[in-house]
Amino acid sequence: MRVLPPHKYAKLVNDLLDTVIIYQGTQQLRAQISKTLSNYVQPEPEKAKNDGNGKQPGAL
Repeated sequence: MRVLPPHKYAKLVNDLLDTVIIYQGTQQLRAQISKTLSNYVQPEPEKAKNDGNGKQPGAL
């Protein structure tokens, strides 16, 4: 697990709270939370799934 310094963590929480207040009750809320969160962290890249024959999808 990655750890943020306390001041960045506090800023993230405040930014998320502001985002929720602005977008509460809208269909944009999830996307805006993701956008705000991406300013601080990035998701781990997804691993390519095996298609069952030992090859990666799209591999020749």
